[in-house]
Amino acid sequence: LEEMSEESVFQLARFFEEGEKETVRPLRDKTTDGYKLIADFRTGSWDGWFSSGFAFGERPLMGEPVFEPEYGTLIEMQKGFASSRAYGAGVHGVLRSPTFILEHDSIAIRAAGKGGQIRLIVDNFQVIRNPLYGNLEITLDNEEFQTFYIDLDLVKGKKAFFQFTPGNYNIHGSNVYHQDKESYLEVEYAYQFTGGEPE
Repeated sequence: LEEMSEESVFQLARFFEEGEKETVRPLRDKTTDGYKLIADFRTGSWDGWFSSGFAFGERPLMGEPVFEPEYGTLIEMQKGFASSRAYGAGVHGVLRSPTFILEHDSIAIRAAGKGGQIRLIVDNFQVIRNPLYGNLEITLDNEEFQTFYIDLDLVKGKKAFFQFTPGNYNIHGSNVYHQDKESYLEVEYAYQFTGGEPE
């Protein structure tokens, strides 16, 4: 955080003491048929995920305070998220999920990044190629968070795990890893679902 005024520090302390704003409600607390949580990093825990290298740090980044520009009053706290910029952009590392069964029709992932990659590794098959597995890999080029979807039609019932990297594979048709010094990846949550998405 940048240096804050005494008034801003007071507002931040009051924000936490009084609980003025709604806290992040984890997806796991919702009971919606046809949906299963894979990760919710907004709560500040890896919850069984594995971070190797230095890119993602020891835990998800927790949100920074957002102040109203004109008066400097605290508006909200940003939600937490997994970020490969825990120690800055360009740092190497991988965030990997525990292995899970693909039980539903689709996966939704809320992510942002530049050059970072989300890979769904099915049956430990690392070489992801069209036509069968091309949709299991997402290379990010969006600085604002948005929701991405993976269709599980061809892989339903199989074992899989997620691999998040600040760089990406398959540059110019090769399976070689490449990472620019500005590359990064950030993820809020991921879940698999059938039918409509949970609210």
